Amino acid sequence: MFKDIILGYYRSPSLGNKIQNYENKLKKDLRWWTFSSFAILFVFFTFFFSSLINSLNTPIKTKDFKSNTANPNLVYSISSTAKHNLKPGDIISYTLKIQNISNLPQRTNFEVNLSDVLEYADLVDGADYKESGDKIYWNQDTINAGQSERKIFAIKMKEKFPALKKQGDSFDCIIKVNFGNELAYPVKCPISKSIETFINQLSSYSKFKTTAKNILFFSILFAISVYMTLRTNLLYKEIRYFKRHLGDFNNAR
Repeated sequence: MFKDIILGYYRSPSLGNKIQNYENKLKKDLRWWTFSSFAILFVFFTFFFSSLINSLNTPIKTKDFKSNTANPNLVYSISSTAKHNLKPGDIISYTLKIQNISNLPQRTNFEVNLSDVLEYADLVDGADYKESGDKIYWNQDTINAGQSERKIFAIKMKEKFPALKKQGDSFDCIIKVNFGNELAYPVKCPISKSIETFINQLSSYSKFKTTAKNILFFSILFAISVYMTLRTNLLYKEIRYFKRHLGDFNNAR
């Protein structure tokens, strides 16, 4: 189109209207492709950060099931008062429950490993448990047939979370407690730690495959949009240059 205008101008100076219309079209196209480029970037980063936030804010839903202990007559479960992202200074209460589903009395064994919890929190004094390393436990007792027993303990989130982990799978910005079923709640970590956690989650092949496809799709769209923006911008500058130098063309004629 641009070449036709340049060549045609020497044959017909009446192409002025056509030149003006073409300039207006290029101006509209330039606005459209520029908008498209920013829109694609916005959608991409919205997708990325929404995935990041969802991965950190979604507690793991669990249900009661029989513990893998030697006693199949007991059902172990745990619940807590946590309702949101855990922040420094939060106090959370956990309730351990053992239910006897048999027709005979059974001996209890309340014991829970808090190695992951103690990365982010400290135990609150006041409960009747005993401590052994990263574990807490209660003296054994007897539960009658069809009855259940509960134990309660509380933790207080540290005012400042550590920058380094103490064990392999700890400090992943998720606090976990397992007692028959597992409770997992997101911790409000620094943004640098959150990004690291999100990237580590991509090690799962299915998640990585889906994410890679989305990134590739957005990259192709963005590349096309940028190319069209640059191309349209170049044509727009050329047509404006041509209009500014109409006098020179007339003199050349």
